[in-house]
Amino acid sequence: MNDTLQGLTAMSVQPSVFAGKMDDPKLSKVMGKIGYFPMPYPKSGKMAAAIGGWSLAIPVSSKNKDAGWELIQFLASPEVEKKMALTPGAASTPVRITTLTDPDITKQEYISTFLESLRVASYANRSKIPEWAEIQDYFTLAIQKAVMGQGTAQQTFDELNAKVLDIMDKAGYYKK
Repeated sequence: MNDTLQGLTAMSVQPSVFAGKMDDPKLSKVMGKIGYFPMPYPKSGKMAAAIGGWSLAIPVSSKNKDAGWELIQFLASPEVEKKMALTPGAASTPVRITTLTDPDITKQEYISTFLESLRVASYANRSKIPEWAEIQDYFTLAIQKAVMGQGTAQQTFDELNAKVLDIMDKAGYYKK
């Protein structure tokens, strides 16, 4: 993405949350010089781009569950969602249709592209290989271990990398 922000690429595939950075004069040399379009897809089908999102959660071990819940409600409120979506550089694409279709929000070109992408996207947010279910389980565990301090991010993802390579090797993806 940094290459795109610096104007070093002709085209780039990016998640919608990066659009705010494209319009931030402190970060972007391409502000006002780029356009957005959905991933190509067959007219009779769905696009292959995965749809995902951010999550807010309260760990079961939290000593401040009520405060955590108040923070989640605040961050997920329509007013804050709109403010974040309109803040240059913010990595925030609205999740509410009412916010996405708000006239102030739809002035941003990437929003109309995002809405089109939602209309034609495949909501099966997974890889198209049979081994993905097993890999995803290990991926989730690696994130949990790192977040819970059961190893550094480097350690847990090195373990994940080794596990994924092993799964893919056993499945025959690598020729020896």
